[in-house]
Amino acid sequence: MYHPPFEAGLASMDRDNLINASTFWSVIHPYKDKVRHLFFGHLHRSVSGSYQGISFSCPPSLVHQTPFDFDNPKPGYVSPEPPVYNLVELHSDRVVVHAHNFLHDSPAINSRTSQRYQKPVDPDS
Repeated sequence: MYHPPFEAGLASMDRDNLINASTFWSVIHPYKDKVRHLFFGHLHRSVSGSYQGISFSCPPSLVHQTPFDFDNPKPGYVSPEPPVYNLVELHSDRVVVHAHNFLHDSPAINSRTSQRYQKPVDPDS
């Protein structure tokens, strides 16, 4: 779904939540034990947790992010954080959500020395 069916605590985005959220929850509630995870967007910020016993996740945006400013109902700017997409793995016993910051172009860091370096370019890729 796109609009979250509850407030996530971001004043600038919570005013545009799912309009009929109470109806949505009344329909979902009898099947709550069968809902494995709820995915939604709109927030332009990575948000995850659980609501009414159902885990949820919201990926950041592919364009710009909502400022990390919980109380400002109308910030006059967007956050320049890079775009992100999520990859979801659905298994019989779990839901795994991976986030990929796909325009990240900083040098890699050697895990043993903490030194930055440019990864070699694979000519076959």
